[in-house]
Amino acid sequence: MNDEFETKEEREFEKDVKDGFYQPDKNSESIGETNRKSGLAYGAVTLLVAAILVFLGIGWLIDRYFHTSPLFLTVGVILGTIIGFYRFYKISSQID
Repeated sequence: MNDEFETKEEREFEKDVKDGFYQPDKNSESIGETNRKSGLAYGAVTLLVAAILVFLGIGWLIDRYFHTSPLFLTVGVILGTIIGFYRFYKISSQID
């Protein structure tokens, strides 16, 4: 009688379990660990963008002061990108 009320998805799921296609994750992470990794990822991206913007701003200010239009702005973007990606890599390596 219970078989009448089973949906097609439930029958397919039971067949997959029986055939060995479905295997539950034995090493699943806790919610706290998932939140920690998410926080590190968001922090890494934020730091990357912030480093580029800060050094771009510093380069722009130096260019305005010395009247050397795109020179220090370009150097600032390049330096900010290098530092940002370095910090991004260091934080990302903590996620695993």
